[in-house]
This record gives sequence, C-alpha cells and structure tokens, in this order.
Amino acid sequence: MGRQRNVTPEGPRKPKGIVDLVQEIVLPGRPLSDTDVLMVDEQRNLLACEAAIEAVKLAFWAAGKALQAVRDGRLYRADYSSFDAYCLERWDIQRDYADKLIRSWSLAEQLHKLAERKLNEAQVRPLVGLAKAKGSDAAETVFVAVQNGPVPVTGAVIAGAVKALPNGEFVAEEAVGHVQKYLETVAAGQKSQNGKKRPPSAENTFEARVEHAVPIDWLRKLAKTDPGKVVEFLDAVQQQLDKARGELVPGPVADQ
Repeated sequence: MGRQRNVTPEGPRKPKGIVDLVQEIVLPGRPLSDTDVLMVDEQRNLLACEAAIEAVKLAFWAAGKALQAVRDGRLYRADYSSFDAYCLERWDIQRDYADKLIRSWSLAEQLHKLAERKLNEAQVRPLVGLAKAKGSDAAETVFVAVQNGPVPVTGAVIAGAVKALPNGEFVAEEAVGHVQKYLETVAAGQKSQNGKKRPPSAENTFEARVEHAVPIDWLRKLAKTDPGKVVEFLDAVQQQLDKARGELVPGPVADQ
C-alpha cells in the first residue's frame, strides 16, 4: 500500500508489528496437555495471542500517538511531500481521520489508567469534544460515572451521557448527578425491553440513592489522581446534607 520507507540496511530496524504477531500464533487444533497447567509452548502461544488481541484493542490509541509524532516531527519528509500525502499514500487514510485519531490518543491514554476493561475508539470519541471544551478532567469524570453505572460502557451510552450534561460551567458533582439520572433511564428502558422490569423495593431504592449520592468507586479512582477533588466533592455533599437536614428534619430529631 503506497511507497515504502527509504531505509538503508544499516538504518533502524522496524519494531515488531501486528503481522509479525499473527505469524507467531500457532493453531494447535487440540490442547497439548489434559491438565490445567500450560506447557511452555502453550504459554508462549498464549502470550502471542494476547499480544495480538491487545494490539487490535489499542490500535486507535497507538495509531493516533504515532501519527502525531510523524506529523509534528515531519518524519514523512524523506519520501512524501506532505503529511496529507503520507496518510493517503502510505496508509490509505484521509487526513481528517488521521486528525481524529490524533485528537483521541491523549485522552485514551488518560482514561486507560481508570478503565476497568480495555478502551475502544467508540468509547473515547464522544468525550473528545467534551475534553476540548471543558477539560480532560471533565471527560474523565463522565467516563468514570458511566463506568460505575448500571449499563454496559458503550460509545452510544457515553455519547448520551455527554448530551445529558447541563450547559454552562462544568461542576463535577452536578455532572455526575445528571449522568446517573441518564443511566437510570437507560437501564430502565433496557429492563422494559427485556420484559424483566420490576418495581424496586423501598429498601433497594433507598440504598441505590445513597450509593448514587456518594459514588465510592469513582471517588477511590479519583483519589489516586487528585485527592483534593475528592475532598472538594465530599465537602459539597456534606453541605447538601446539612442543608437537607436543616430544612427537612425536625429540630429535636436532628439533634439526636
């Protein structure tokens, strides 16, 4: 596909690519052993298989970072007149798609540290615009809120969560509340479609509201990157609790 790089035999060696990984995979046909312990050859084959799977899962992230390096360093200049030509002739992709990958990779690298499962391009792309407009921390907050929610983390769900955000300044606890309400609506719709919708008990509803008010899993992850924001969030929750207690709980009961 297109022209190859003009590299002399004494030049740098090309890193191992996906084709090399695929060629290392052996199709055994059957297990080499009846035990649960993998033999050395099986262990080696498993490593090759998982390396290939991971390469595909993270391809958009790696490609975006690599394309930015090529673009910013003009590493294409030995064989191509422009970055546009490099993208089209070398990789058969348009410049606008290359730019999308470039815009996504840094956010993917940030979210990767928080993701419970491997990220994919569809999950990251809806957050790129949010990160540009409100900052990468805002995108991180929405992603973690969706991840802690009751529905699978898909690109469509994340896109819906971003649309559910209020206009104006991004406030983390307010944004999480809007995302949680949106996810509850999605979950209810899924249960209805599956014919399994059941009215929740008062106890379950009460516990769910408490968990939503203080998303402990999200706070644990946030504490690893920004403990100050955890304190700020908890202080805001405490202020709301004090306000609610003062307005709703009778004086003698509130003093107990």
